[in-house]
Amino acid sequence: MSYSLASRLNSIDALRGLAVLFMIEQHIIYWLCASLRSSQLIQVLGAFGGFAAPIFITLSGLGATLASYRYETFDRLVITRGIGILCFGYLLNILAPNWFAFESWYVLHIIGFGMLLFPVLKRFSSPHLVILLIIVLIATVVIQTSCKIPLSLHNKHMSDPNLLLGFLQYALVKGYFPIFPWISFFIAGVLSGRWFMEKKIKNVLRLAMILLFSSAILSAVYFIGPEFAIRGVFVRVFRVGPTFYPSLMPMSTFLISTALFFILGFVFLGSRINFKSSNLLVCLGRLSLTFLMIHIVIIRESAIRFHFWRSFSTLDTLLFTLAILIVFSFLALFWRRIEFRFGAEWLLRKISG
Repeated sequence: MSYSLASRLNSIDALRGLAVLFMIEQHIIYWLCASLRSSQLIQVLGAFGGFAAPIFITLSGLGATLASYRYETFDRLVITRGIGILCFGYLLNILAPNWFAFESWYVLHIIGFGMLLFPVLKRFSSPHLVILLIIVLIATVVIQTSCKIPLSLHNKHMSDPNLLLGFLQYALVKGYFPIFPWISFFIAGVLSGRWFMEKKIKNVLRLAMILLFSSAILSAVYFIGPEFAIRGVFVRVFRVGPTFYPSLMPMSTFLISTALFFILGFVFLGSRINFKSSNLLVCLGRLSLTFLMIHIVIIRESAIRFHFWRSFSTLDTLLFTLAILIVFSFLALFWRRIEFRFGAEWLLRKISG
């Protein structure tokens, strides 16, 4: 599978664009629909939206790796961008006070942290990165258990400004996307990027298959129901839940594998159809940070402040969601005409050089 780096980057942006659509549709449905279990379509769309953050985080590791092959002095650049993304994360916390506390640790925070860690990660050999990924997943179980993290976290847990350990506990284990286990997604992205550049794409497929198989085995043990798997110190190794708040072992391995399969799929598509820079998904992907900020601040905050939070019928929710996706799509295509100037990504590039 041989094609240009530019085509490969467009494929990544296209997948990021798909994740943008997943993210927006899920959020709008959850924010507006009065009855989230009113139809199977609502539930399916919500489930697909759950793939957005895993894809974003994994792609950030992959993108950092590919970029490191293009720049001789990439360490300074990636650290600067990591700091910039962290700053956007805390800015979002301020602009969306009805969702986040200032200390909250959301998807931008883990991506920014991953970029700060990248100069260290890139010095690991691929086998050592695989070992590190496994260590992170195991350490997550230990840390969650030691900190007595509930098996189901809600917004009140992840945005409570009165935590004893404040920033540290949010960042490590109790945020929306804490370092444990979510840095493992970034590590998987770093591995993928390296294997793509080394033309070892089968290694990505192997890792995805192993993680998926691991998730299936752990989940099967949980559903069989032996005592050690459904309660006690090992419950987080086997328990299957409907969300990733917090992300337990079967969910983490499943989501990493799913993100890798999405990447493989879009890399394959990119080798066949050659995503152009004018492609809608590519345009959406190049504004992912901008659209993340815009839709949360405008739509979610408005839903709270103007009292239409979860007040829409199922049909109205679906129609409104479709309308918003169309608006963002047209906005992305228009923004391309001015080379995405003045968006969050443009500002990051200006800051980091």
